[in-house]
Amino acid sequence: MRILVAVKSCQRDIERGCHQVIRDTWGSKLPDNFDLMFFVGEGVKNTEADEVSVKAPDAYKALSLKVNEILRGALGFEYDYIVLVDTDTFINPKELAALPWGSFDYTGAWLTWEGGFAFGGCGFALSKKAAQVVVDRPPEDGMDDISIGNILAPECGIRKLTWYTSDWNRRIGWHFPKNTYSAKTYDPQFPWMQMMYDYHVLHTDTSRTWTTVIGGAPRTHALILTGEDRGR
Repeated sequence: MRILVAVKSCQRDIERGCHQVIRDTWGSKLPDNFDLMFFVGEGVKNTEADEVSVKAPDAYKALSLKVNEILRGALGFEYDYIVLVDTDTFINPKELAALPWGSFDYTGAWLTWEGGFAFGGCGFALSKKAAQVVVDRPPEDGMDDISIGNILAPECGIRKLTWYTSDWNRRIGWHFPKNTYSAKTYDPQFPWMQMMYDYHVLHTDTSRTWTTVIGGAPRTHALILTGEDRGR
């Protein structure tokens, strides 16, 4: 079984170094049958072999168009499943690999509003059957996770494996928790991804320091993962 882990990215995230942080942490521990690729919009300069430009705008509000192109490409390469994640998503490779592949078409951390969908920030997976249904229909929302949920909701032939958000988010895939640490938004220089990797994959010390400038003076913060990030 061949599985593509597709990271939805953009020019800004390439320049910020988001790709390399993933390559150096959880992306380096995916099983051999998992391929990791980074997808950006049309016209973006991509210099690494694992970076792909697709024929879609490189804009946040056009994520559904970008994801449709990712899915079309994955179907062309005959992947059995596509796992869609963001640049601020941490994945536990061992737990991802342990999912019951072959028994579902659509899975992830389930949110019940907007008709019900797997939350994109924590990562979600589609079989090639589900991916084909999605690309055969126009997007129903600018956000890919909502659009895909809306498209697949009436499809009785799509096998959904839904997780309580807390179960998935504390075991398989985490979204960077804004306002929890001293960084209000995700920055690849902020050590959250490395801390998560150390704890969930290497099972080693998770403490780090982070230096910010306040009033022109540097201030060093001692960091440790929160209970939610530690999961179970």
